[in-house]
Amino acid sequence: MTILLLAGFLGSGKTSILLRLAKFLTGGEASAVIIENEIGEIGVDTRLLEATGLRMKEVFGGCICCGSSGQLIDDIASIRAEYEPDYIIIEATGVAYPAAIRAEIEEAFGIRARVLGIADCKRWERLWNAMPMLIGDQLGCADMILVNKCDTASPEARDDALTVLKTINPSAPLRPVSATVDVYDWKGLWKEFLQC
Repeated sequence: MTILLLAGFLGSGKTSILLRLAKFLTGGEASAVIIENEIGEIGVDTRLLEATGLRMKEVFGGCICCGSSGQLIDDIASIRAEYEPDYIIIEATGVAYPAAIRAEIEEAFGIRARVLGIADCKRWERLWNAMPMLIGDQLGCADMILVNKCDTASPEARDDALTVLKTINPSAPLRPVSATVDVYDWKGLWKEFLQC
């Protein structure tokens, strides 16, 4: 069982990226279960994700890196026992600290989750200036970073984001993309991420 964790601030495009990743995994006949973490009590992206036909589990009420971490561990154990999926994909809430989630998973299961960081290129300067500690943690522990919404950002904004991201996480591959555009080599990206 491989655990994949998607991390990035609210509105960065995690659900759109998740749909592409899930389609790639299941297109190769792998089995996958999605765990979606929601802060409130209503799953905003649930209908969109359920339309994929994938199995889903929602974790409500709090961030899984804080008060709901025990529930996450219980959910992973239950999913592993019931479905034995090849992949569990966790979409963390936009205010989660993925390093803490990864540590909980590793301690409980001896599995190192692969973290896919998603940076919002269009809002990069505003988000980075307002929340450098949160954004830095979310992307600093990523195995790969997708710099999303590049098609809507200026070349200068994209270059600024890439410069800062190289400082935050010098070892992670940085891949400029737009989750809503098919021109990228998504298959190649996913293969690269799964080997990180």
